[in-house]
Amino acid sequence: MSKRFGGALLCGALALLVGCSDMKKDRRDVTDVQQQAERIRQQARELEEKARAATGEAKRALEKDAAEKRAAADRLQRKQKAEEFRRELTDRLDEFDRKAHEWKKQADRATGEAKQKMQTELERLDEKSKDLRVRLDKLKDSSGDTWEEVKKGLDRAMSELHTAFDRAKERFR
Repeated sequence: MSKRFGGALLCGALALLVGCSDMKKDRRDVTDVQQQAERIRQQARELEEKARAATGEAKRALEKDAAEKRAAADRLQRKQKAEEFRRELTDRLDEFDRKAHEWKKQADRATGEAKQKMQTELERLDEKSKDLRVRLDKLKDSSGDTWEEVKKGLDRAMSELHTAFDRAKERFR
């Protein structure tokens, strides 16, 4: 086996390992958040149980604390879902960008009107991709309470990008 091939094989294996380790970390993060949310919910149930036995002010305070715990657990899970969604969308966007890069090479080899049409199409795709990345950054900043609204906009934008890629695919055949 040549040194060049061995080096390439080693680089590929390392990239695969790094990717696998990232996926394992992501799964651990999700599990950790789920466990944390469940612990908080358990605390809320314990407070509710104490509230049943209490009376007056103490009962109201315990009920309030339990409600706050449940709300905190819900926020935590919404935030985790938003992060999972952001990762998934980023992966899909990266794949679109890789494909657009391949098409750019193809467009560079083309000539005349075909080249112009391909470049115009690539510019549209690039614009949509950049817009979607900006929106993804906003998702990081959105609170757990508002991420559903941001998600709807991102879903629409991703759908538009997907449609644009399908149209472009026809031109790049």
